[in-house]
Amino acid sequence: MSRNWEKINRQIDTFIEKNQNEIIENVCRLVRIPSVEKKGCTTYPYGVKCAEALDFCAELAKEKGLIVDNYDYYGLEIRLQKEQSGKRLLFAAHVDVVPASEGNLYPPFQGIVDKGYLIGRGVVDDKAPLIALLYALAFLKEEEPIPMNDIRLFVGSHEETDMEDLKYYLQRAGQPEFGIAADDDFPITNGEKSVLKFQLRGKETIDGVKELLQKDSTGEVFGLSVIDPVCGRSRCKVTEEIDEMTKERILCCDLRLPSSETLDEAEKKIRAFAEKQGLEMTVLRLDQGYWISEEEEIPSLLVELYHKLTTLEDRPYIMEGCTYARHFKQGCGFGAGQQGEKKPFPEGHGSAHGPDEAQNIQVLLRALKLDILAALAIDELWSK
Repeated sequence: MSRNWEKINRQIDTFIEKNQNEIIENVCRLVRIPSVEKKGCTTYPYGVKCAEALDFCAELAKEKGLIVDNYDYYGLEIRLQKEQSGKRLLFAAHVDVVPASEGNLYPPFQGIVDKGYLIGRGVVDDKAPLIALLYALAFLKEEEPIPMNDIRLFVGSHEETDMEDLKYYLQRAGQPEFGIAADDDFPITNGEKSVLKFQLRGKETIDGVKELLQKDSTGEVFGLSVIDPVCGRSRCKVTEEIDEMTKERILCCDLRLPSSETLDEAEKKIRAFAEKQGLEMTVLRLDQGYWISEEEEIPSLLVELYHKLTTLEDRPYIMEGCTYARHFKQGCGFGAGQQGEKKPFPEGHGSAHGPDEAQNIQVLLRALKLDILAALAIDELWSK
């Protein structure tokens, strides 16, 4: 199957022009739902507001003629039609957000448009990219012919915490042939470092160990200072907390390792160090990273598509942050941000998780076009 790409580009541009105002309004409406995780809710796994945000997306998808399945309010699956064949391409984004920062110049949950930007908590991470993906599926549903392969969107509600939402979904729906997380910058994120978060407790040696760790930014004291030719250097950060119950001092460590390193072996080395120092170690999080070569077929296709559309020379990159992409057997990150973008706000404002998250509207609309083109290009690749 060979598509008329010139015609498709015109159709996409017409679709975006027709729907631009509606897209902006729906991003703002979603931002107005303060979908921060709420523990202890007996009705919904992540609280009423996360459930409300999922319901909003479900209703919007149904308005566009898309098929929606609710996975017990862990997340939604949105697809083009009831029965789909072929290989499965799964896009993924999320409605949950981190709590509002201090020092906002704009109200965090009002969904404001200013200076050519959408502003509010979660607009960058990940509500605007999510709405773009939903409209990408709406385009694919509306235009003929519908893709021959199985293109779906997962809408999660616990990405910011432990990603148990996606794990719950994948256990029931199965792994896609390829997964794309829309939670990064273009052109692609082709890797994420592994995460090992842990605590160290102990009375006599805590000061000495704290001093050692504050001088060590790479994990060398644990025997874990690593330089990987692909994923870069390991990194370790330490902070101190006080246990409110026992008043005991706790060292909280955040170790990021190249995905080539084995987390079990890393944990053993840290436990050996802790035992030698007379400290108690408690693991808080073990999360394996991933890496996929930018030369592989789909990553290479996505990068080429981005460079062709934008004429920008941004390169694939590996990051220390965590997205849904690490839970796919094969996948990567694809947008919706622009590397190195200078936003018209004070320093420290405008980025994900910071005050006054701000999404450039034109970058978002371009991301929508890229999402559509990516889905169609992968569909064509798989249909040969």
